[in-house]
Amino acid sequence: MIPPWVEYLSPGQYESGDYSGLIGAEYSWADAMYSSECWYLDLLDCGWSPQQARSVLPNSLKTEIVVTANFREWRHIFKLRCSKAAHPQMREIMIPLLEEMKRLRSVFFNDITY
Repeated sequence: MIPPWVEYLSPGQYESGDYSGLIGAEYSWADAMYSSECWYLDLLDCGWSPQQARSVLPNSLKTEIVVTANFREWRHIFKLRCSKAAHPQMREIMIPLLEEMKRLRSVFFNDITY
């Protein structure tokens, strides 16, 4: 997953290992992500399980989660994760979710701002 603060030139550019036109931090990040994936695949080819090989993967790895909570807990989650102090990628996920919850159950969530 490409963090929102990393600018890329075209979709799929990082995944292909093509860093042409990138300089500085963007180049370093792209190279690190591509190298990590290559090492991961190499470890799988050497017989390591995916759980073992995953140890070389960075924090930029795509993650899927499932969350269940009651309305009180959702309010708490939105207040923490939609605030300006929250991580930018968390806000990128939680703000649209908050907007959808406001549409579905406005009485519970309309007072939460971000």
